[in-house]
Amino acid sequence: KGERPQITFNTYTGIQQQSNLTVDLLNSDQWIELDKESYENAGIALPYSDADLVQYDGINTDWLDVVTQLGKVNFYDLSLNGGSDQSTYFFSANYRNEEGIIKSTSANRISLRLNSNHKITNFIELGESLNIYNRNISGNPNSSGIGGLPSTGGNNPYTRAIEKVPLSRPYEEDGSYGYIRNSTIEHRFLPPNVITNEYVNSTGINGLIGNLFLNVNLLDGLKFTPRINLEYSMLKNSQFVPSVVIRDTESVAKNGVSKYNRSVVHWNSDYMLTYDKDFGGIHRISALLGYSQEEYSSENLGGTRYETPNNEIQYLNAGDASTSGNSNGISE
Repeated sequence: KGERPQITFNTYTGIQQQSNLTVDLLNSDQWIELDKESYENAGIALPYSDADLVQYDGINTDWLDVVTQLGKVNFYDLSLNGGSDQSTYFFSANYRNEEGIIKSTSANRISLRLNSNHKITNFIELGESLNIYNRNISGNPNSSGIGGLPSTGGNNPYTRAIEKVPLSRPYEEDGSYGYIRNSTIEHRFLPPNVITNEYVNSTGINGLIGNLFLNVNLLDGLKFTPRINLEYSMLKNSQFVPSVVIRDTESVAKNGVSKYNRSVVHWNSDYMLTYDKDFGGIHRISALLGYSQEEYSSENLGGTRYETPNNEIQYLNAGDASTSGNSNGISE
């Protein structure tokens, strides 16, 4: 007897924010006071005067506030299930989207899932499970830990925001990036807002996970069960480090682009013949015969180049051929 299909829809929206255990940063007055004390305690003459500090009047930048935002989460899930005495099924589709706490970070995922079982005859049963997904992540330089350019190391905007002096300006009045007035006071760290706005690190993953099984009742107590499982994924990562020059005081001399692909195929199968029979409650015979096989293969391919014509062109072929680097690996 068939059952009426059941349709279910769920959704929720939420926010993400930093915990209460945030870093308590110094304001400009506190920073100047401690900086002066550090020179005095070290017996070193102060390398700047009060006149040098006049240009910082009214500047008190909270760099964590510059690079962070209120994160958002949206989730949608639609499912359908039903069946009969002979067959049952379940299907679902869901989508999750996130905007990270750090600006320019985000993640989204689409997933489709199907499970079903079918009693073909009194002796044969077939079942399967299938999950297909797509995931995309945009993050900070080399936050994925894959591919990458040497110049991305250490350029985490959150860390840079903690290190950056509150006397530095994130932007000028005309909207351009703030420049360093005095490198002795402000140091030469690349502004964290440049990292969040200009650096690129995006990863896309397509994948499939599935299994198929068959139960065959050959004789009373004798059952044959073959099963196969498959996992496949394809990852693509793209990174870009821009060339940045701000009044000749802070700069990344040349831009760079990195591309990295990795594919993985993993499958295994097993075949089991089982016998389990009770003879009048006096004797019972149980036996199992099995055979399994498995195969795994993974291949990666990556390339880097520097000095594309400008920061808008983020392709390997546009870079200087003399700076190219490549890698290729396989495992089985």
